[in-house]
Amino acid sequence: GTIPTEGITNLNSADVRMAAEMGYVIKLLATARNQEGRLFLSVHPALLSEEHPLASVHGSMNAVSLMNDYALEAMLYGRGAGDLPTASAVMSDLVTIARARASGGRPPLWQPPADNHLPIANPADYTCSYFLRFTVQDRYGVLGKLALILGEHQVSIEQVIQHGENKDIVPIVVLTHLAREGDIRSALAEIEKLDCVEEPTGVLRVEA
Repeated sequence: GTIPTEGITNLNSADVRMAAEMGYVIKLLATARNQEGRLFLSVHPALLSEEHPLASVHGSMNAVSLMNDYALEAMLYGRGAGDLPTASAVMSDLVTIARARASGGRPPLWQPPADNHLPIANPADYTCSYFLRFTVQDRYGVLGKLALILGEHQVSIEQVIQHGENKDIVPIVVLTHLAREGDIRSALAEIEKLDCVEEPTGVLRVEA
């Protein structure tokens, strides 16, 4: 199936600032998670705790975080961008492909998965906490409307940040408890029809 992908286009400074107030940093992640025997695959910006090892990866450095069956974590860290690292990775792939073709085989990265591979899950069934940034009119009762619709879709609120900025339009950030992706999307589709909502909602997963 298709792997959901999302870049950083919809992020803004309010996301970074409010995430920091909650003790998180925002990182672009490619994830593969086993939930209840199904494999959830995705590329998306996400919130990580400031204490998480991946939170300290900056600039041209890349890292891979691995979690085993005993909840023990290991991280591989190295330069992933720039002229020499990129050229090295490209040449390594080309040499691997050339050697495989010369021997009549297939490149290792193209081999079919092992017999014990997990089924790819429906992204709508993924469960985690969510960071929701609403851009709304600063008037009485708006937060109540948001909370009511979220609750009707089985999404409960853990934390809210709302700054009075003496403006007609303000951001409200909601951190949810564990929620199903499909329920989040259904709630937001209804919320964005409200006349008090000025922009599409910013959505970030809380991954660690």
